[in-house]
Amino acid sequence: MSALFGDTITLYNHYKTARVDYWQRTVITGVQYRAKTEKTVDSAGLHIANSVSVTIPINANTGVRTYLTPVAFASDTVKTNHWSLDAAGNQDLIVFGAVTKDITTLYTIDALKAEYGYVTVKAVADNTLRPLLKHWKVTAA
Repeated sequence: MSALFGDTITLYNHYKTARVDYWQRTVITGVQYRAKTEKTVDSAGLHIANSVSVTIPINANTGVRTYLTPVAFASDTVKTNHWSLDAAGNQDLIVFGAVTKDITTLYTIDALKAEYGYVTVKAVADNTLRPLLKHWKVTAA
């Protein structure tokens, strides 16, 4: 593993089945996680924006799961075999580090936020078709 890609994240993919919300947890190792705080001042005052950038190389360790596009993941009947990055849905979550807890009716998103904190996937750049350095670049807040 490269020194640049020594971080671990836990990705929670959101999906619905019969109008019920679910989040599938995937621990991904061998990524680069960078948090950033930007401060700006204008006539309305001080504004602080926190954001996270995650680079996921195509060879990052996702266990036995393989990547699917958000459209393919949504229609997949065996989601446990796959993971995805859905910026449009605005409900995929990323936690820095390895988390062993699944989101359920007993362990809620609020509990996850209180215990670990998380960011929501806002944008995804798919750079896996490039000849070198194939990766996904995720922006989250």
